[in-house]
Amino acid sequence: MRAVLIDDEHYALQGLKMRLDEIGGIEVVGIFKNGKQALENIEALRPDIVFLDIEMPTISGIELFSQILDKVNDVKIVLTTAFTQYAVEAFELNALDYIVKPVEMERLLRTIERFKDVKPQATEDVQKTEVNCFQKFSVIVDGAEVNLGLRKKSEELLAYLICTEGEFVSKEKIMEALWPEMEKDKAANNLYVAFYNLKRQGAGTLAESLESVRGKMRIRSEEIKCDLYEFKKLVQLSARVDGDTITAARMAAELYRGALFEENYYDWTNLPQAELDVQYIELLEKAIIYCLESGDTTGLRYFEKKKENYEIIG
Repeated sequence: MRAVLIDDEHYALQGLKMRLDEIGGIEVVGIFKNGKQALENIEALRPDIVFLDIEMPTISGIELFSQILDKVNDVKIVLTTAFTQYAVEAFELNALDYIVKPVEMERLLRTIERFKDVKPQATEDVQKTEVNCFQKFSVIVDGAEVNLGLRKKSEELLAYLICTEGEFVSKEKIMEALWPEMEKDKAANNLYVAFYNLKRQGAGTLAESLESVRGKMRIRSEEIKCDLYEFKKLVQLSARVDGDTITAARMAAELYRGALFEENYYDWTNLPQAELDVQYIELLEKAIIYCLESGDTTGLRYFEKKKENYEIIG
């Protein structure tokens, strides 16, 4: 279970995190004192549950409630407050639960049990398709890796379209990348065959997400989960590494398991890989500087080790 905590009170946040850590099985992926910053990060963090304080400066938890659901529509929200008068309003908003601070362990356990009871219903019968691009190219449907049985060029076409991140690309440009030395007519025929095989054998939501119209092709990136897309979002969120974004920076570093399609290798990956290398090393350097300045020795060791491993491999 992935959790995000939002509260303008430092000790309330630390106390709640400590209790969630004691319960186990809950990863706190984001802690925010500012509602606006939480809203900017929430989509990339992909929480299952949000603990949201009602009374905060600038924007209240009640106002944030619907805005969070607009970003992550299947997340469950627990409202927390030191005052009981908001209980009716909380349940009118369809919050998962309402907890009065300070949060007691027994009460928190009841909330977690309630989450476990309702969460499966929200994801029932939904095939979630994931694509991993770093190091090993793989497709995962409902948590299990699947073998699409694709020919090499169909697999490469899928990889290429994923890297275009939902943008339409001309068929001529695709042919130049995948069949650079082949005659145009033959390359076009190979492209149509490769695309047809993808449509026929794509698992989960892959087949439906592929489009070919008027000399252009694309994959609807919003219909799949992809480590490359998540990495880029997290790097963007960590443009400035500080106390609010250090978690996003760490998540990005975890995603960067190796080079783009490293075990497959395609000639056209050299340029996107060079761009990713620059983004990755800049992220690590900014995180190292923040950890040094904030005295975060654990984080410092983590990011320095990541940089050392990158330099050895590179």
